[in-house]
Amino acid sequence: MTSRYHVQLPQLNERLYREPLAALQGADLQKKCERLLSFQPQAAVNRALQSQARAISDGNPRLLEWLDLILQDKQTDAALILERMEEQAIQFRESILAQELLNQQDEALRMMLARGLVFELPVPLPPMAATWTAIPNRQQQRERAIALGLLESIAASQEPLCRVPRLLSPLLPLVEDDTLPATATAALYGQWWGEGKNTTEEQALELYRLAKLSQNLIVLYEVGRVLAEQWRKQGRYREAGMLWEELVEIGKGWWGEEHPAVASSLNNLAVLYKSQGRYEEAEPLYLQALQLRQRLLGQDHPDVASSLSNLAVLYQHQGRYEEAEPLPNLAV
Repeated sequence: MTSRYHVQLPQLNERLYREPLAALQGADLQKKCERLLSFQPQAAVNRALQSQARAISDGNPRLLEWLDLILQDKQTDAALILERMEEQAIQFRESILAQELLNQQDEALRMMLARGLVFELPVPLPPMAATWTAIPNRQQQRERAIALGLLESIAASQEPLCRVPRLLSPLLPLVEDDTLPATATAALYGQWWGEGKNTTEEQALELYRLAKLSQNLIVLYEVGRVLAEQWRKQGRYREAGMLWEELVEIGKGWWGEEHPAVASSLNNLAVLYKSQGRYEEAEPLYLQALQLRQRLLGQDHPDVASSLSNLAVLYQHQGRYEEAEPLPNLAV
């Protein structure tokens, strides 16, 4: 993999060999500049600003692309931005560009970007726009933000995606709206989840994160259950176990220990342990789930029958046939 930034991986991080990537220079830098409108010889951009921007970028292609957008925008004081960037050490120049550029925008655009930070992944425009309902002149603000590189617009196979760069996070105003996570969760759930939707694992994790942030337990449990089961089937037992344990604790904290969803999570965690051959850990969870379901749902409920069957299969795997034999009959 290649990256111009230091990357930490959630797994196998110690096995990643890192080799510093040199900045663009010479012919490579020239080719890059020739593809950017503001740096072409025929561009209607002051030559001194061209040279200054090129020097300030120090061969960083991302920074060059952003400066290209700034130099094209007639409403932006590019000279002031370049002056401020030149005063700073190289590693801080991108942040300075962002800060100075944001300072030149109106409050509505800054608030639009701040609200868009609720999403961590690039998302389709409808869910992003759902968080902007209180922003005046939304379409014009969006077009300007894209033109200035403050809002990333990413071409995708089905529809364009957009994302507010995380670099802007500490520079934008605080959003004082407790309903924002709920709005984002509902909008993205409708876009990414449901029958016929090819939801990726990354998208499911983003939905789960938003559901937890907004305390939307219906979405949280639905998405979390699918993720955990998918990981179990893939042999990713540690990740699946941590997710089921989290769902158990969230359910207890929200509904209390006496709730069918808590019983289901305990049962599913036990299924995971049984898949790993961790029978001694699975048994008490199966029993807890069974007792909860009997109290909450009644002896004749299908979930009680499922718990009895699971317990019987567990005993069978352990060779405890005398204990296993009567259990399925109790569910009849």
